[in-house]
Amino acid sequence: MIETDARARVAVIPAWELTYPRVPHRLVPDSGVGVGAPIQLAPLARPGVRVFARLGWFWVHLLGTLDVYPAFRGAPPERLGSLMLQFGI
Repeated sequence: MIETDARARVAVIPAWELTYPRVPHRLVPDSGVGVGAPIQLAPLARPGVRVFARLGWFWVHLLGTLDVYPAFRGAPPERLGSLMLQFGI
């Protein structure tokens, strides 16, 4: 996955996700949790760690992430969280 804020930050995130299949009832979402190793390319190239969770209904998913970048080459440690809406087919 490649993520950007369209201004200053670009990251490549290889990730692994464990999912629980869709439950037959429409009100109960399918769910997933995962981990990843984000590699920030801009503004400064550095590695990090990602944890994430998602809930989904059919082809719409709500995804929450937390990225932690340790202090690296003089840059201070950084924690970034996000909440995304994901669509799939």
